[in-house]
Amino acid sequence: MRWSSLLGLVLVLCTGAPARAGDEPVMGGKTVGEWIAILQDRGRSTKERYQAVNALRYLGPAAASAVPCLIQVVDEPRTGDTKVDKDNEWFRIEAIHVLGRIGQAAR
Repeated sequence: MRWSSLLGLVLVLCTGAPARAGDEPVMGGKTVGEWIAILQDRGRSTKERYQAVNALRYLGPAAASAVPCLIQVVDEPRTGDTKVDKDNEWFRIEAIHVLGRIGQAAR
């Protein structure tokens, strides 16, 4: 595991257990919807997207609303840019792990 992804996971986990904002679970001060928006925004830094995928993984079944976004991440086409494709491959793998962590709600 890369240090940057490990750091992102630690930052997310150190914020405490998931809370709820209205009807939406919150992790690290952001709702599931906000984490989804960060993960979808290809203009965001890789670090921010790592934090988003780690937050969604930690939330597990509470992040069921992220399933369509995670499927999009898995289906993202290759760009031909080695760096971008390497990062996207990592996000694909992580999205699959998050879908597994979400469980039955991902079906």
